[in-house]
Amino acid sequence: MSVYRTASQNVLFRGESPGDNEYEPAGASIARRIEHGLQQKGFTPSAIENWRDCGWSIDILAGEAELQVAVACTAEPGLWLLQVACINDAGMLARLFGKSFIDRSAEVLAVASAVHEILRTGGFTGIRWRVDGYPDDAKSTPEPIGREYTAT
Repeated sequence: MSVYRTASQNVLFRGESPGDNEYEPAGASIARRIEHGLQQKGFTPSAIENWRDCGWSIDILAGEAELQVAVACTAEPGLWLLQVACINDAGMLARLFGKSFIDRSAEVLAVASAVHEILRTGGFTGIRWRVDGYPDDAKSTPEPIGREYTAT
């Protein structure tokens, strides 16, 4: 486990994003589905936002953890990459001035598990998760897992 930042949860999955606006990044309907699903599961997500002109993001406050779900299409049509990450870890300068690092892995895993269920019930396929890395065929799991269970 890193002493400097909370591990992210990353997922590859296959599916369509119908109704997207051709003048915006692909994946808006997927992001809206995730936003709505997180609301139904008791989270308080922000409205979807254009993420770096290549995808969509949703911010979530989970206790004191500020998390972000970002989704973007890959170069392969119908293949998507999504990340759940903590965006308020204490940085190097903050730690230098005495702010302690607080591991938010439990909150990231809770949101990733909710996203997994949203994807699964939404008919998306080929779902592959990995902690802090690209979920390739060799190093991925069918569901999000805690960092302590990861095989490298």
